[in-house]
Amino acid sequence: MISQYANFSQSFPIVHKIIVTAVMVGIVGSMAAVLYYESIVGLLCMPITFLPIIFFGKASSYKAKFCHD
Repeated sequence: MISQYANFSQSFPIVHKIIVTAVMVGIVGSMAAVLYYESIVGLLCMPITFLPIIFFGKASSYKAKFCHD
């Protein structure tokens, strides 16, 4: 799945940037909700919002190693 997304992000860089921007907006929104509502349950869900960052990082590493122009 990581290799497929790496190839996709290389083929469609604008769509990739839109997806990354949407994920970042979601993370910021989640952080704002936790701060606003001051909920411990919200803090427990925070690691779930960071999983896409790990995914994008692995895809970027794969793309740098194996996908050449």
